[in-house]
Amino acid sequence: MTRYEMKNRYYIRAYLRNNLGDDLFVKALCQRFPKYQFYTYGTCYNKAFNEIHNLHYKRVSSVVVLIEKILKKCFNTTIMPKIYRAKTNGMIQIG
Repeated sequence: MTRYEMKNRYYIRAYLRNNLGDDLFVKALCQRFPKYQFYTYGTCYNKAFNEIHNLHYKRVSSVVVLIEKILKKCFNTTIMPKIYRAKTNGMIQIG
């Protein structure tokens, strides 16, 4: 991976379970910056994201979500956002 490719990778943190506002904002963001690669994850996949070529959506199991909730409640920390932030240049929080 080149330095230029690494510079253009961003993690999007948003509520993407058919929430019209967040879904539209993610779509607009990806269309506005076509040379950038955006990464996000969730438990359910929105088919509207199929047409967005620079959005990489990772579907995670409900077990991962349960572990995330336990970590958040007991230790006030989560793992998945840290993994994505380590692989990308920055994070965009929506909502």
